[in-house]
Amino acid sequence: MRSLTKTGKLIAIIIVLSVVLSPLLWIFSTSFKDFKSIMVGKIFLFQPTLDNYTYLLAQEDFLQMLLNSTVVALSTTIIAVIVGSLGAYEIVRYRLIGNLNTFILIWLLLIRMIFPITLAIPLYDLLRGYNLIDTRTV
Repeated sequence: MRSLTKTGKLIAIIIVLSVVLSPLLWIFSTSFKDFKSIMVGKIFLFQPTLDNYTYLLAQEDFLQMLLNSTVVALSTTIIAVIVGSLGAYEIVRYRLIGNLNTFILIWLLLIRMIFPITLAIPLYDLLRGYNLIDTRTV
């Protein structure tokens, strides 16, 4: 009986890993295909090529774009961790008047339930209005 539960857990882990890792494997294998193989839909039988990587690295501004993405990702992560830690400490440590703590937690939960994609177009319009598209300031 015990080996049956271990086998069941192992099968569940294998299924979950295959579901999680299959898109990454698909992306990785597609990066080695030429345009025709991608459009025809050849999944396994294709001639691997490094042309996509050669084209990418040959672009003059690729390293600049990579640096911009890295700077933005690291700075927003650091800012989010600092602000989130301070906010979480305040909510846990101090009791506010009435049920304000509960109200804040429910409000945060509701904000997290908004699909991020619904904010993409208004955010893009806002950034375009301030000429912040394709800059590190964003």
